[in-house]
Amino acid sequence: MTCSSGSRRLAPRLSSRRRSPKRRSRPGRKSATKCCPSSPGFQTCTFRFSSPRPEVRRSVKTCQFAQPAVPQRLPGAHWRSRLPDFQPETQLSEAQIETRKKICDEVLPVLTRFSDMYIQIQFPEARGIPHVEVFTLRPLVLGQPNVLVCSARNIFPPVASIEWTSQGQPFTQGVSSTPVFPVQEMDFQIFSYAEVTPQAGDIYSCTVKGQGGRFDTIAYWVPKDPVASKLLENILCGLAVAVGGVFTIVGVVLLALSCRAWNQD
Repeated sequence: MTCSSGSRRLAPRLSSRRRSPKRRSRPGRKSATKCCPSSPGFQTCTFRFSSPRPEVRRSVKTCQFAQPAVPQRLPGAHWRSRLPDFQPETQLSEAQIETRKKICDEVLPVLTRFSDMYIQIQFPEARGIPHVEVFTLRPLVLGQPNVLVCSARNIFPPVASIEWTSQGQPFTQGVSSTPVFPVQEMDFQIFSYAEVTPQAGDIYSCTVKGQGGRFDTIAYWVPKDPVASKLLENILCGLAVAVGGVFTIVGVVLLALSCRAWNQD
């Protein structure tokens, strides 16, 4: 905090009578110990000054952060920070790191044997069941090259391998996989790509194997000839026209029956 002081001189009092001379007081020293608000982030200052005349009063006018500006530096001012300075970060040497590592390597087997002999608590190993999906990278057209994508999530420990099979036979040509990478909520995922030319009746499978896992996760993919978009549009349009015609006929019949009943009444 920076604190500055301002001075104000009192105007002399006018009087027509002659006043008896009085002895002027000797200038003394005044001090102020607290000049800024007592809240976090502020500093306190202590300064001393002499008043040249008794009619001059001095008071603190402004407070600001950091060291005082040049026009606001008071003679004999002492600045004291409320918060201590942070100690510089100390970095261990290579010898100290090696010593600590050696101690940890020696203590770990001892603690493990002690736990096995006296505590005898078997903690379950954390493992995740992979969730596997297989889909095409581009819209499916039978007889044209495409890329199959195998997505495996919930992999833990983050070590896995993927194998592809076609008609029950493994193949590796045109297969590539990404490394296991983390996603949200402590989850790990891996992708594998296989370049294929799907035909009617083909059966592809993607097998995900984890580290030391007893079970493998397999996902199958069978190509299905999709319905052409124009044919689908024609079918939907025909159904809409047929439904509209049926409702029109029903409406005409109901209108005729209501008119006949009205005429009979």
